[in-house]
Amino acid sequence: MDKIKQILLYTLLILVILIAGCSNNNTAIIEATYSQLSSSEKAEVVDQNEATIIKVTASELNNDGVMEYYLPDIASDSEEELYLVIFESENKDIVGNVEKLVNVEDYSIVGFNLRD
Repeated sequence: MDKIKQILLYTLLILVILIAGCSNNNTAIIEATYSQLSSSEKAEVVDQNEATIIKVTASELNNDGVMEYYLPDIASDSEEELYLVIFESENKDIVGNVEKLVNVEDYSIVGFNLRD
């Protein structure tokens, strides 16, 4: 019984460390992306410390030949992994949220959503 408790304790400890590490990485991605936004985009972001981050490929964003994102240097059928960073916008009902496609290695913005 003590062996099982010990295994569960170690498993819990590892999970806590992993979750903390992911949180720090997300914070770095959000901060790097926010710092690259234009002043008008920054002005409409509801909370600069909060964003949704999704790992995607350009091919996943290609909706039956219709690309809703502008990726000037990446082919629409590319399997290159990117982060889709979505900041909630005060204008989301009019033009949508501020969405940026970010390089997974250096967090540079490589694309963005086409807002109406």
